[in-house]
Amino acid sequence: MLHDSLGCPVIYKTKNCGDDANYDMESPYKQALADYVRQNGIRFVLDLHQLARTRDVQINIGTGRYKNVSDQRQIDAAVEVFETRNIGKILIDTPFAAACPNTVSSYISTACGIPCMQIEMHSLLLWPSSEAARAKDVYDALAELVTKLSQMLREERK
Repeated sequence: MLHDSLGCPVIYKTKNCGDDANYDMESPYKQALADYVRQNGIRFVLDLHQLARTRDVQINIGTGRYKNVSDQRQIDAAVEVFETRNIGKILIDTPFAAACPNTVSSYISTACGIPCMQIEMHSLLLWPSSEAARAKDVYDALAELVTKLSQMLREERK
């Protein structure tokens, strides 16, 4: 949907091949993503995940403890787009920091030299049958974040 509405590039894994791209040292998914980033001049990656429904946080923004995303304005923009929609508890680097060198965010940030933010979204926000369903608000927040980050990156080029 983000690709269709905003034209932003999207890559996603659709098949469980017995691997875990977020923890395995070697991963065809991470390599394909790094190649795509380099070949297409991508300047920021959002790595989207679902949080288990047993978690007590609605949005977790993983910055690698500010190593994968060091610009506080970018992190603040992520927090703001979810806060303005009153989605619920938003935490940075808790419970997942995306700090392990093998996570997609850490790998791409290091290998490609660009910021990469992992965003974990509580599963119940995305399930239509859930009383906590807020899929449209989550989508709107992500779309706004993509727009804000794009604008920040354009301003940096000036």
